[in-house]
Amino acid sequence: METDAVVTSDLSKFTQYELRLLEALLAAWREQGLPIDFHNENVTPVMNTETRDVFLTNADYQTAMLNRDTGTLETWYECPECEHEGFWEEFLHDDTPECDAFCRHLEEQRLGRN
Repeated sequence: METDAVVTSDLSKFTQYELRLLEALLAAWREQGLPIDFHNENVTPVMNTETRDVFLTNADYQTAMLNRDTGTLETWYECPECEHEGFWEEFLHDDTPECDAFCRHLEEQRLGRN
């Protein structure tokens, strides 16, 4: 049961505000395509019930969000070492050697050099 879930894909739980965000998100996907490093398998729109953010997720639990500053659909990153998060330009950090290695790995994936 999803009653206490932080994220939901149940559109009946979306208010008019979240539905408008979803419309903009889907329009960006249609017009721009998915971010290059976002895997196109089992893509699902979801809402964070605490923050009211609407985003896409996939089978790999990646997150794609509409960057309100640029109007582009972008991957949202979270560092598994320190939990730092953000869109690519604000995400890059080297707080620890592990963080630096993770960011370098992501950059290689973004450039298609897995």
